Amino acid sequence: MGMISAAHGRMKMVLVPGGCFTMGSREQAPDTADEQPPHPVQVDSFYMAVYPVTQAVYRALMGPELITYACDGHNQAPYYCASWFDAVEFCNRLSELDGLEPVYTLAEQTVVCRWQANGYRLPTEAEWEWCWDWYDAGYYARATGVNPKGPKNGIRRVGRGGAWAWGHREARINNREDFNPTWGGNYMGIRFVRNAIPPIPIE
Repeated sequence: MGMISAAHGRMKMVLVPGGCFTMGSREQAPDTADEQPPHPVQVDSFYMAVYPVTQAVYRALMGPELITYACDGHNQAPYYCASWFDAVEFCNRLSELDGLEPVYTLAEQTVVCRWQANGYRLPTEAEWEWCWDWYDAGYYARATGVNPKGPKNGIRRVGRGGAWAWGHREARINNREDFNPTWGGNYMGIRFVRNAIPPIPIE
C-alpha cells in the first residue's frame, strides 16, 4: 500500500498560498443567478494534490468492494466514477495509510467534518472540485468572508471545475453545479487537499 502514499511523495501535493479574492460572477445572465453576488473571500494556505486521483490509486486503496461504478481506461487516467461519499471515504483511507488523523466521521450517509484534523479532505467550494459544501443557490448572499465552508445542511453537494463533456458556459471559473452525493459519473473525479498546519500567515 505504501506505493500510493501521499506522505512519501508518491502522490505529489503542492502548497497553495492563502490569500483574498472575489468569489462569484459579475455577469448578469440566466445561468449565473447562483453565482451572485460577488463577495470577498479569504482562504488560508492549503496543500492540493497536483493531479486527480488515478484509477490505479483508487482501486489499490479502496478495493473492489468499494468500486461503485466500473470505469474503463488506463491505470494512470483519472478515476472519474466516484460519488461524493466515495471521495470522502477515499480521503479517510489515505489519511489512515499515512498515519494522519482522518478528517471525516461517517455514520451511514451522515458525515461530520473535523476541520482542524491534519488528514486529507475534499476541497471547499472556495478551493475547487468535488466539494465538501452543500449546495444552496442563494448561499453567496450570506456566505462568510473567511474560509467559507458552505451551508450547514442541504440535499445536494457542490461540484466545480468544468468537465470534458460540458460546454463553455459550464467551464467558466465561477460556474456552480449541484449533484446528488450518491452519484458518480464519467466527468467527476477526485482531487484531495490538506490543511497547511500550522497555518501559513497571509502577507
